[in-house]
Amino acid sequence: TPKTLAYIDMMDEIFTYCEDPDLIYDRYYKNMTIQEIADQRQKSGQTIRVKIKKDLQRLKNNLTNSV
Repeated sequence: TPKTLAYIDMMDEIFTYCEDPDLIYDRYYKNMTIQEIADQRQKSGQTIRVKIKKDLQRLKNNLTNSV
């Protein structure tokens, strides 16, 4: 599928503002579960969940402030 401008813009925002952009990419673009990501990284599900939550909040804050 062709990458749309919106997709490219969002990926740019994710890689700019997120501490661990690969987590967001794995979770929401590759549709991996928290457990799959945790297993792959040899971390606990809770650690992954907290990191994703922090990155989503950071992304939200930056996108909200830039409008």
